[in-house]
Amino acid sequence: MGDPDSDRCRTVSSWSRSSTKQTLKGFTMTSFISEIYTRFLKSDDGAVTVDFVVLTAAIVVLGLAIGTTVSRGVIGLGNDIEDTMVDMTN
Repeated sequence: MGDPDSDRCRTVSSWSRSSTKQTLKGFTMTSFISEIYTRFLKSDDGAVTVDFVVLTAAIVVLGLAIGTTVSRGVIGLGNDIEDTMVDMTN
């Protein structure tokens, strides 16, 4: 591997002026940016991350909903058991 600064210098020095357009290895600036934009749109690396975040958020919300529902039922059941035990002792 070479020095990163020398690689950067080679990349910068490979730019050349042709009349009014800058070119890099046969690409005009417009086609170069268009190529980068197309690659960005076709890339799905970030989409996988978003999928996992959404899935994890859905699981958390579902867990909270189930926990709230079960806790309300358990509190009611506990009160019923308490009332029955109090009635048995009287």
